[in-house]
Amino acid sequence: MVEKNERVNGNDKTISQNQSFLDSAVKIGVGLTTAVVMGYCALTGQAAQADDKKTNNTTEIESIVETMSSYIEQNAEAMFVNEVFPNLRYEAVSADDPDLNKMKRWDNQRKEKRDALVKVFKSYGCENIQVFDLVKKEKDGKVDTINSINHGNYAFFCEIASPNPNAKTFLFYNHADVQSADRSDKAWLNDPFNPEKFFDTEITVNGKKVNDKIAYGRGVIDDTGQLFMHLFALKTLKAYGIDLPINMKFLIEMGEEMGSPLMREFLQGHKDMLKAEGVIIADGDNGTYENMDIITSLRGITTLDVKVKTFYTENDSCTHSGSVGGVLPNAPEWIAKIAAGLKDINGIATVASFYDGIVVPDSLREMINNGKKEGSKRGKVEKMLPFKKLGDTNKDIDERICAMPSLEVHVIHGGEFGTKLCPTASMYITSRIAYGQDAEKIGNSIKEKVEQLAREYGMPIARTPQEIGIYAEVKEVAQPFYSESSSPVFKAVVDGLKAGTGVKAVNYTCHGATEPIASHFGESLGVPVINMGYGNPNSNAHGKNENILLHQDVIRGIKGMIGMYFSLSKK
Repeated sequence: MVEKNERVNGNDKTISQNQSFLDSAVKIGVGLTTAVVMGYCALTGQAAQADDKKTNNTTEIESIVETMSSYIEQNAEAMFVNEVFPNLRYEAVSADDPDLNKMKRWDNQRKEKRDALVKVFKSYGCENIQVFDLVKKEKDGKVDTINSINHGNYAFFCEIASPNPNAKTFLFYNHADVQSADRSDKAWLNDPFNPEKFFDTEITVNGKKVNDKIAYGRGVIDDTGQLFMHLFALKTLKAYGIDLPINMKFLIEMGEEMGSPLMREFLQGHKDMLKAEGVIIADGDNGTYENMDIITSLRGITTLDVKVKTFYTENDSCTHSGSVGGVLPNAPEWIAKIAAGLKDINGIATVASFYDGIVVPDSLREMINNGKKEGSKRGKVEKMLPFKKLGDTNKDIDERICAMPSLEVHVIHGGEFGTKLCPTASMYITSRIAYGQDAEKIGNSIKEKVEQLAREYGMPIARTPQEIGIYAEVKEVAQPFYSESSSPVFKAVVDGLKAGTGVKAVNYTCHGATEPIASHFGESLGVPVINMGYGNPNSNAHGKNENILLHQDVIRGIKGMIGMYFSLSKK
């Protein structure tokens, strides 16, 4: 019996390492203070998401994680409260807002939080720390001050090396910016930016009631909480004197919630620094409490801002309809006409070539068919359907969400209460882009359609938002994401998650949303990109009472990280 006293969070914890743990550690090649083993064998198993076979390595990883379980379970809550909660108090919001002062405050908070996290990572032994301030520039090279506040970014890079000279290298990505949240909203069970404790709760797993604890806060699961799971996994390994089996590179950014602005250019300019055998993104939730998901397919996105100006007044003020009604064109009406012309009565986009170029790989088709069998998306959506099914009803809901493009008008702004005519109006358009399509081309096609409709109504095309006419601008572009799940990196992650968390299945899934950074990684680095997370199915990221569960999410997440590290070392 080997005993070691380790001081963690100010409390003495006795860690017992029995002989079976040492035997397993030696077999799998784990470095210990008492037995440093550098011999790493190749992983021979072919465990995939639907394969319940276990390799010897998987069993050994299970044994190691199980030996550390009591330490993780005893310390996870204190670690989370003492280390994560303070970093949730930054109102590090990435979002547009008409209040420039608010955006400046958010921008400062994002930078301050980035700098605070740099210190945290340094305290965990991260080296070669590099800090980046990414700013938007005008064509003449000068900094675009307004858009840098709105669409700039902050990031940092660091790395931790394994003592094994032959260790493989992987890049781990998280983001620490958040969506906005109203502190005064009484629907939140506590201040979203000042959580203080976990509350007792109950969840249903495999049909049985299970006790757990829950904490609420903005960023608690998306994604600051998941970022710290890596650090807590490293702390656990250190507490047991276990060497890190892989080289870890970390890239943390502060602009994911607004589409990772300037990150595509950043990745393309830092390929050598970021070179790795795979990228692991821990930023998501799971469809059930029982299993875990890896997202292998996401739609891309293109966004457009459209502005209409129909007549001149001082400061673009509205005017009384009794004076000019029937003579001057009312901008809100004209923007509504344009919006209505983008789709037909059945919700089919009228944009030229909008449905061209779609590719559905065999594995994506399989995921869609599995979704049909399980009713994964269909059941949820059909409960929400009001009075009319939109889109191509010859295709299943799952296919339309995962493998078809969509077009939406989200915000139409203009007009005032009362009997007034107003000269300006605007709308915000997004299009989700299917795999095989080009987001930039689709964005330009939508812009051309907007301008075509304007001409049909006799409106001029404006060169700037201040001119009379319609002004359309493509803003954000992110290509669709698809990652082939047959690669050894995927199989290693699946095996590691199973061994670490104890789940029976890790499912490959598709999603209709967009994560631009995933597409940027695949495009820039050319390596497998694994997009997963530890969030529970009701974690409510972006919503009110965003939450994390202590046992289901935090403890399982720490164990999953450890399992993944060792499995990746064998890939």
